[in-house]
Amino acid sequence: MELRPTTDRAKEALFNVLRHLLDWPSMHALDLCCGTGSIGLEMLSRGAASVDFVDHSPVVTKHILDTLKAWDLDKKGQAFQSDAFRWLRQGGQAWDLVFMDPPYGLDDYSKLPGLVLDRGLLARDGLMICEHGPEMSESLQPLSGYEETRKYGSVHFSFFRNPTEIES
Repeated sequence: MELRPTTDRAKEALFNVLRHLLDWPSMHALDLCCGTGSIGLEMLSRGAASVDFVDHSPVVTKHILDTLKAWDLDKKGQAFQSDAFRWLRQGGQAWDLVFMDPPYGLDDYSKLPGLVLDRGLLARDGLMICEHGPEMSESLQPLSGYEETRKYGSVHFSFFRNPTEIES
């Protein structure tokens, strides 16, 4: 699998922030472009109610399904093989947390957060986090709901809130 897993340092820093922002036992999350699934699996290990994993690779999807089953988490997690844009356009439930980590070189990367918000896929008080490289920061900041970007070496996390929540 050709993957770029989130560094341990960045993941630890991210979850240190998230532990104060989320109600883990009631949280339904989406790990979009999940790769190894380490972010979503960490969410489940911290008590998330459920996590949906989405990746375009059938190999990755099978790996996630096998891991969920092996760790007896298959009742709390589901893995779907799909293109991120197609998955988001299909709609579905609104998640409390959407984490996305598409390939850094993806041409339409900055369209993904808007698609989540426009389709109503982020819960009213939900949080969306986009992992990206330094070159994407400026293109994400003008998007609706943008709050901040946290930097951990070459790994950047941009945080978004549902704009309807911000306006309230």
